[in-house]
Amino acid sequence: MADEQYLTEKHYVVCDKGMAPKKMKVTSQDFVTFSGDKAATELDTLKGNNFICLGKTAFIAGAVAGIAVGICAMIPGPGWLVAAIIAAAILAAVAIGALKCKAAAPSRKWENTAEKFEIEGNNALTLSSVMICVSEGGTITPKETAWEAWGSAALTNLGHVANFAFGFLAGRGAVGMVGGAAGATTAAGVTGARQTAVTFGREFGRQFANTARKELIEQFTFKGFKNASLFCKTMRGLGIGGAYYEQYNIWSSDKSAIEKLQESGVSLILGIFAAKGATLVCFPAGTKVHIQNGLANIEDLYEGDFVLTFNEETKQQEYKPILTKHERFTQQMLSLELPTGEFIRVTPEHRFFCNDEWIEAENLKAGDLLHLKGGDYTTVISIETLPHYEKVYNFDIEGNENYYVTEDGILVHNGYQRGRLPKTNGEWVEGTPGNGLWKSDKPEVNAITNNEPIPFTNGRPDFSKWKVGDDLKVDGMTGADSDFPKIYEKMKQEYGFKTQKEAKEWLSQQGLTPHHLDDKTVQLIPTDLHGNVPHKGSASDMRELNGI
Repeated sequence: MADEQYLTEKHYVVCDKGMAPKKMKVTSQDFVTFSGDKAATELDTLKGNNFICLGKTAFIAGAVAGIAVGICAMIPGPGWLVAAIIAAAILAAVAIGALKCKAAAPSRKWENTAEKFEIEGNNALTLSSVMICVSEGGTITPKETAWEAWGSAALTNLGHVANFAFGFLAGRGAVGMVGGAAGATTAAGVTGARQTAVTFGREFGRQFANTARKELIEQFTFKGFKNASLFCKTMRGLGIGGAYYEQYNIWSSDKSAIEKLQESGVSLILGIFAAKGATLVCFPAGTKVHIQNGLANIEDLYEGDFVLTFNEETKQQEYKPILTKHERFTQQMLSLELPTGEFIRVTPEHRFFCNDEWIEAENLKAGDLLHLKGGDYTTVISIETLPHYEKVYNFDIEGNENYYVTEDGILVHNGYQRGRLPKTNGEWVEGTPGNGLWKSDKPEVNAITNNEPIPFTNGRPDFSKWKVGDDLKVDGMTGADSDFPKIYEKMKQEYGFKTQKEAKEWLSQQGLTPHHLDDKTVQLIPTDLHGNVPHKGSASDMRELNGI
């Protein structure tokens, strides 16, 4: 930390639950400066600065607005009333967020302070320091420039907008379903309170089931997307992002299984309501994958299921089992238009077999030929980038590294590139590069592995045999450097360290480094092993999917 830049009043701070960044304000001392700017200490917790903590308030505000708009739709009235309701809901959410932030301010405390520099007995801060808001569970991080601060805040606000949009659809959909059930009850000529309640419940349940079976699935397709406005496309991405983001938060939390199930069930019901009310906003669907019995949605496939693949050596098609299913989130999607009018949604880095070579989707262009299951080709008509926050899926497949998608069967790669596999200072002693055993020549590696080779599966090394301690479950990782304070915080909780700084120092003393298994799991691996075996891991995947 000796080379780190000290935090001063020229820098900015950003809260991962707030709306806007704030310029650093120093009130703890007046005489120590760097380039004319006062240096910050651990006492400078910005208690007078309000980040406006939205969090789940955005979703609740959206739901309230959606219900109000849904009710207004049943009663004739001026069009400006809808806009006024939405504006009022947003203003209310901001006001509540400001109150929450003000109440939580006294609980803020700095972690990862400077090691050897104190000002009047208080530790100085650096750009690596992190302030924890204990009451709201937020993390406040320093940023060197205003541009960097506002860029980070923009991504946070994308989540707020997504939650508001999805809440709005959920509220509006709930009103529509209640109205439909009430109408059916009246049409049935039911009399008596008990009979009315029973009939209403039955009709509401029927509408709920119909929505789950039909409308939700239909809204998760690209039907009508071609003619949709850019606003519609954007809001579709934001809306479904709110749903997936909520589920992610639930299942990656430290709550008990019962609490997770309860919260997830409520979120799922709101998802059904949202589809019912989403007649103007089209939701994306699951990609079709070719399997032994026909076609299946990619989200419905699991380890052990057989998918159709292409053997690049024999040029023959083969059914191969799925070894691992990956589920991650992306903030950007591409839409590829085909001659049939169908659209394929894919992350920019996913590769297609185009003109007899693997090409990433973001490098495709109109007129490129994509290989089909039957040996023919289809043509890319157009490519469009969508602002999207969505859950995405991929597989590790035994032997072959590809599978077929869409009804026509377009050949796509399963992801990893050979460029980051080890090539020198050792050899592949079994299997093939990326799917075999790598024996390193480096003494520092063999001292750890006891001269044993390192297993690789689909380009990923398995360091489990040499890990230290149990796997750590860490929420909210993206593959960026900002993951490390979260990992240190988890170590502090699990191992009893007093501060994140103490956890970081212990790792250094033990010669260990965190190794991402996925977006919520980390192993502690010897640094000499991790750093001397070239590989592409889950941290790289997450950076690509999050555009980092």
